[in-house]
Amino acid sequence: MLKELLKKPSSLLISLFVHLFVLFLLWFFSAGSPTPKPKVSAEIKPVQAIAVDEQQLDQALAQLQQQERRAVEQKRLRQEKIVQQRKQVAERKAKELKQRQAEQRRKEQVKKEAEQQRKAAKKTKIEQQRKAALAKKQAEKERQAELKRQALLKKKAAEKRKIAAEKRRQAERVRKAEEDKQKRLELARQEKSQREAEAKRQAASAQQARRNRLLLQYMRDIQQRVVRNWVPPSSGSAGMSCEVSVVQLSSGTIIDFQVANCRGDAAFRRSVESAMGRLMALPPAPERSLFEREIKFKFKG
Repeated sequence: MLKELLKKPSSLLISLFVHLFVLFLLWFFSAGSPTPKPKVSAEIKPVQAIAVDEQQLDQALAQLQQQERRAVEQKRLRQEKIVQQRKQVAERKAKELKQRQAEQRRKEQVKKEAEQQRKAAKKTKIEQQRKAALAKKQAEKERQAELKRQALLKKKAAEKRKIAAEKRRQAERVRKAEEDKQKRLELARQEKSQREAEAKRQAASAQQARRNRLLLQYMRDIQQRVVRNWVPPSSGSAGMSCEVSVVQLSSGTIIDFQVANCRGDAAFRRSVESAMGRLMALPPAPERSLFEREIKFKFKG
C-alpha cells in the first residue's frame, strides 16, 4: 500500500491531510470534554508527541513535493530527449533520401552524357575519316610543291651562306683590328692613370711632410712663448703638472683659458695661472689649416 502511495504523491498527500484532520478533531473533543482526565505519567507528553508528528509530516510532505518535482522534470527531460531523437532520425532519413535522389540523378546524368559522347564520337570519327582523305590528297599536292620550293631554297641558301661567310671574314678582320686598337688605347690610359696617381701620391706626401714640419714648428713656438712667461715656484715643482685649455682667435690672441687637472701644490697652480695671465697671445698659425680655436697643453715641473 505504501509503495503504491509513493508512486502517486498526490494521493499520499491527501491521505496525510485526512489523518492529520482526524487527529486534530480527536484532540479537540477530548480537551473540551468535562470527563475527568486520566492520570498521565510524567514520561508521556501527548502535546509534544503531536508536535513531533507534525514536524515529521512537514518533512515528509516537503520530500514528497521535491520527489514529485524531480519526477515531473525527469519526465519532461525524457520527453524532450525522445522528441530530439525522433527529430534527428527524421532529419537523417530525409538527408539519406536526398542523397539517394541526388545519386540517382547523377547516375542518370552520367548515363545521358555518356550516350551523347558516344554519338558525338561516332559522328566525329566519320567526319575525321572524310577530312583525312581530303587531307591526304591535299598533303600529297603540297608535298610535291614543297619539294620544288625546298630545292629552290637550298640553292638560294647556299648562295647566302657563301656571301655571309665572306662578310663574317671581313667583319672578323675589322673586329680584330678594332680590338687591337682598344687594347693599345686601354694600355696607354692605364699608364697615364698610374703616372697621375703616382704624381698625386708624391704631391700629397710632400704636402703632408711640409704640414708636419709647420705643425711641429708651430708647437715649438707656442712652447717657447709659454715657457718665457712662466716662472716656476721657488719651492720646486718636480713631478707636478697642470693642464691648460686655451681659446684663441686666428691672430693668436687669447680670449679665455682654463687651468685644470693639476697635480701639485697651490704654489705650482698659481705660477701656471700667472704665466697664462701674462701671456696675452700665442704665435699665430703659419697656415689657416693648422689653426684650431681651442688648443690644450700641459705645464710640467
